[in-house]
Amino acid sequence: MLAPSWWILIVEDEADVVQSLLRTTPKRWRPVVAGSVAAAREMLEHRGVPMGAIVDLGLPDGTGLDLVDDIRRLDRELPIMVLTGQLTGDVINATNRMGASYVCKPANAENFQVFWQEVEAHEGHRLATARTMGQQWGLTPRELETVVLAASGVPRGRLSDVMGVSENTVKRHVNGVLTKAGMRTLSEVVWLLRKTVEENETAKID
Repeated sequence: MLAPSWWILIVEDEADVVQSLLRTTPKRWRPVVAGSVAAAREMLEHRGVPMGAIVDLGLPDGTGLDLVDDIRRLDRELPIMVLTGQLTGDVINATNRMGASYVCKPANAENFQVFWQEVEAHEGHRLATARTMGQQWGLTPRELETVVLAASGVPRGRLSDVMGVSENTVKRHVNGVLTKAGMRTLSEVVWLLRKTVEENETAKID
């Protein structure tokens, strides 16, 4: 199963807004809530890259734009939506530069329809590319899951926890991937997958 990495990061410190966002999130993705920039960064470090992120601008320990910048360094194509109660020209320009969309508070389910479509498309591109590469290399389902989770940003040391297997089993899966792909490290495989996904998405735009 590839589901463990398919989560949505919601960064918001107002309880009523959080509840509204949880109601709008499709059931196929698991929402994970952070109430501050620091908490969100910790989640990214331990959970890896989500399938999408909804980020409030006014947070207790800083601005959400700093967090958007952090996420962009991890994944240039990740769908990101910025929430704000005060939409100014500076905010619009900064959000656009970072390749994110924005919604003014209070938001409703209709405001997120396009965003969820973008998340679904992003998920589809990543899975389709991973499966194609997996078929070319002859990967087993568990070996493919190992690659997808690593590409999602799950640290090597946490793969066993996320996959629910032992460290030795993870090592066996990784060795199988490297042997079949003809590469020396899992990082090389992840780099190739991400690069291929970006190239495919760029080709679709062109």
